Amino acid sequence: MLTRFVFFLALLVLGPSLAGAQPKLPQPWIEAISEISGSFESGGTDKNEKFSAVTGDFDCQGLSLGYLNWPLGTGSFFELLQDIEASEIEAISAELMPTHGDEWAKMISLGKDGKITEAVSQARGWQTPKYSAGACNDHKRNGVRFADKVLVKEIKAFLLHDTIRDAQIAGLQAIAGQAYEKALKWAELQRGEGAAPQFNEFAVFFDLRTQNGLKYADSLMALVTETNESYRWKRTYNRAATSWIQVEWDQVHPKHVEDGKQNAEHWRKAFDRGEVSTSDNQLLLLIAMRGMLAKQPYTTDTMNRKGVMVIGFGWAHTHFFDHRKTYKKMDALFRAHAMNGS
Repeated sequence: MLTRFVFFLALLVLGPSLAGAQPKLPQPWIEAISEISGSFESGGTDKNEKFSAVTGDFDCQGLSLGYLNWPLGTGSFFELLQDIEASEIEAISAELMPTHGDEWAKMISLGKDGKITEAVSQARGWQTPKYSAGACNDHKRNGVRFADKVLVKEIKAFLLHDTIRDAQIAGLQAIAGQAYEKALKWAELQRGEGAAPQFNEFAVFFDLRTQNGLKYADSLMALVTETNESYRWKRTYNRAATSWIQVEWDQVHPKHVEDGKQNAEHWRKAFDRGEVSTSDNQLLLLIAMRGMLAKQPYTTDTMNRKGVMVIGFGWAHTHFFDHRKTYKKMDALFRAHAMNGS
């Protein structure tokens, strides 16, 4: 349950830190970024809706499930359940999925045993393409339908079981810890030893870990730091926020293109108003580089979504987001958190 999770996090993050050490990750930061990042994935503000989100095989992952749309294809969803005994999975499935419980439990068993391809294949068998033959070319499809709507209701019930919800919460906490470590490193690279991270920096690395992974983070941080020393960077740093707009639009989903064009215009105005710091612009450069490493259909979506995290507002997935009040609140909380020695 959420109450148990909050109590556990309070013990984990609010204990006193060693003299001279960086303050530990505040628990409210985890709650805030879970809400923000989760809004990209499952939409809405209702926590039950987020924990029980079911996304079909539009991205060739078989299914993506739960608060952060953990996919089957990468194995992320099965990792969440790895420490839950097979007998408990079977019991939960039998209780909450009277029609499809047996095949659902078998699919999870395949994934936990490392047979990801077989598990994904089974999940695809529950869905049919909407508009085309449905081949997974370039990691995208044209949408899917579930052959049996009862299955979706039963999957949602499974995801909301206390044991499965707790596994999702543990997954959120683990991602937050990894993101905070990267944010600490980034802050020191940008502002010197002992520098504390800003909430938007933590948010970017959390979302990178959620959507794209952090395997390039260290090398990109080093590259941006090296670039910062050059005359070329100092002369052109205000252009980094919108230089990504030159991506080949014809290979990008039109909705992401429209989001990108709006972001380019309004972020540029934010620069002109002096609302984007040099450090934040460097973070934009980092995510622009990360976007270039993504599969072509997702380059612009990566930049839109992560740019919203950096600037605090903008368009992604055809929706406008504005988190600036939350950012100010979280940064103020962090300063108080650090001054209290926690």
